[in-house]
Parts: sequence; C-alpha cells; structure tokens
Amino acid sequence: MQRLLPSFVFLALSLAAGWAAAQAPSPAADQPKEESSEPFDSRTTGAVELKGDTKDWFEVLKDGKRAYRGAPPLLNNTVELSPGEYEIAINRTTRKIKIEKGKKLVLLTGTLVVEGKKANFYAPYQGTERKVSANPRKLNTPMALLPGTYRVELNVEVNRQVVLADGVNVVAGKKTVLKE
Repeated sequence: MQRLLPSFVFLALSLAAGWAAAQAPSPAADQPKEESSEPFDSRTTGAVELKGDTKDWFEVLKDGKRAYRGAPPLLNNTVELSPGEYEIAINRTTRKIKIEKGKKLVLLTGTLVVEGKKANFYAPYQGTERKVSANPRKLNTPMALLPGTYRVELNVEVNRQVVLADGVNVVAGKKTVLKE
C-alpha cells in the first residue's frame, strides 16, 4: 500500500498537469487570422473586403490597373470582382489574392501609430520604399498596413529623418504603438 500511494499521487499530478496544459490557450489562438473566407451571394462573381480600424482606402488591381470603377473604397467595404487573380494594396503594401465565385475573401490589416509631440511626421519603410499612399502621417495618427515587418522613420526637421525603430512587426487585427 505504501508503494502504491506515491505512484498514485504521481499519476494524479501528471493527469492534472496534462489537463491544465490542454486547457491553456495557445499563443496563436488569440491572434486573428490575416485571411478568411465566407459565402458571397453570387453564382458568377466573388468579392474581397479589407478590414481595419482606420479611415484608409485601398485598391484592388488586375494587371496593374484598378479592377473596379469609381473611387477607391475605404476599409471595411466590399468590392465585387470576377473570379481570378488580383493584387490588393493599402499604403503601398500589397498582397496577391485569388477571388472565387460565390466567396468573399476577407483580409485584416494591422494598425501602426507613432505617439509623441516633437517630430513632424512618421513613415514606415520596407527596404528603401516608403509605405504611404500619399503624405506621411502626423504623429498620433494611425495608419493601416498589411501585416509585415517595417522600419519606422521620423521627420524631425525639414529634410532630416531618423530611424525610430527597425524590425517593427505589424500584425493582422492588432495595433502597434511606438513612442517618439
């Protein structure tokens, strides 16, 4: 009996530890998926929606040209498209996408913001390419980017930029905040 008690306690603790590990959420479980698909009510076309929490606009391109009529849509709007391969772009960040009939492709942006008061504006870069569609953002103004790794530079004086951070990871559905 005395030999069985330590074995029983060990077995019970092992089972409890295994159960607790199975109940713990994995780090990936709380990360939103960058891309998902849902039904779209059409037998001939599909659609894409780019979601985010800024007021940025995006484009859908086919062979380098806009794939729809009119002005570029704002985030959280749907663009109906013929099935095929396209490129989606926001603030000069791009992804290749495939549209299928009867399905809506939903992509999530990440948000980058630099908080502070001293610098004039900020801009994210990949390599030597500045990732903004128009003018760089003033401090404390968020911008939507497709998930990726960026270098963020500040304009501290006229024509003088400094690197604030390198290797900044922008994640789908999350806000990345840097301090000046």
